[in-house]
Amino acid sequence: MIFFQIILSLIYLFISLNLSNKIHRSVISFFIVCFSLQIILAELDIYKIYTISVETIIIFNCNIIFFLLGACLYELGEIRRHKFNKYILVNKFNVLNSESFFKVNWLICIQLIFLLIALYYFNKVSIAALLFSGDESVRTYFFEQGGLFKSYTEMFLYHYFVKNYSYVASFIFVYNLLLKEKVDLKGVVLMILSLLFIGIIALTSQGRGDILPPLIMSIFIIIYSKQYLLFSYKRKVLPLTFGLAFIALISIILIGLLRVNSDVNFESFISSIDESVLEPFVIYFSVPIAAFDYGIHHQFKDCNLFWGTATFAGFQELLTTPLVFLDRSIGLINANSHLGALMSPTFSLSPSVSWNALFTGVANYYLDFGYFGVVLYPFFIGYFFSRVIFTFIIKSDFLHLMILAILFTWMFNNMISSSFQSFSNWMLLFNIIFFSFFVKRLTIK
Repeated sequence: MIFFQIILSLIYLFISLNLSNKIHRSVISFFIVCFSLQIILAELDIYKIYTISVETIIIFNCNIIFFLLGACLYELGEIRRHKFNKYILVNKFNVLNSESFFKVNWLICIQLIFLLIALYYFNKVSIAALLFSGDESVRTYFFEQGGLFKSYTEMFLYHYFVKNYSYVASFIFVYNLLLKEKVDLKGVVLMILSLLFIGIIALTSQGRGDILPPLIMSIFIIIYSKQYLLFSYKRKVLPLTFGLAFIALISIILIGLLRVNSDVNFESFISSIDESVLEPFVIYFSVPIAAFDYGIHHQFKDCNLFWGTATFAGFQELLTTPLVFLDRSIGLINANSHLGALMSPTFSLSPSVSWNALFTGVANYYLDFGYFGVVLYPFFIGYFFSRVIFTFIIKSDFLHLMILAILFTWMFNNMISSSFQSFSNWMLLFNIIFFSFFVKRLTIK
């Protein structure tokens, strides 16, 4: 079966590499490789955790096929509407002109405010950690109301405004580090504030995933610069991205040691490379497919269809959030509450691996419309994501580059758990749109 999957993956890649527009081709091909690698790793089951069924293999191949079909059809439509669209070049001056979107002085002030707030909560966590008993952890203290956050409103503001800002900080950091040809003093200050903010956020929650957005966005910048800034790609972007990957590797190991309350020293650092990096990468990247297989045969087997609210639960929550502050019980009727009850309980995939919550975004497609969902949604997402790429090509400005980088990150995260189910993601998108509208109005005045 592995051999057959490799043949299919090569066919998918061949089709994606024949897309006309070069940045569209590169981005879609990247995800085809990621989707295919995830299935292959799940089939190989390197750590002998769980053997996935043929049914699940077919479903995830359908996810690739219809995602690719949506992307191909959108590009075909664009070429027919604009006959020479495949030759359009991104306006590099607009992309590199960040001042067209924000004033650096204002952004430095905003970054500093967010950093000070993050430092306040990090200090609270650090003080509380000194008093923890053996069975207490920062992760529990961070996520349970009554721990770090004394009220729902305080938790809401931190998670959906402060912590969420790490995506913007990540892009600002990567943009200045990798794309800007000449970084002045203000740019250096922005990078330092951004990096400090990301680090403090990750240490406060002890979430290894919190340090991945800069790295994933760097991969997107590699794809972009290889197509449009070849000199910078060879001399700057590629080597600096390897440096970022090395820093991310060290950070993941350190956070892994902190989470198990281990002493952080050179010996423990070296011995934990496999346990804290290599094994978690394979497990967290591929086992969500195994969890999906377990889910459709056990947890999801007897539940009713969600009819669109499972995948877009985050958007539904965005619409009802103002009402939650008036009556907390309203939150109980949101799809995310039902999905939490369905997905959150821990189960055993093997005697050594317990799992919950991470079922891939495909699980939400399945919960919405069954087998039809795993055909409908990938097509829609491939089509929509391609539209965002072509919108960036046409607009060629800083704002659309940032939105595309963030969506690129969400697409990667969707292989582990649904990015569209996340209220946090919808809140971030709303904040970016609101902020860009505010900046545009300010500029006009």
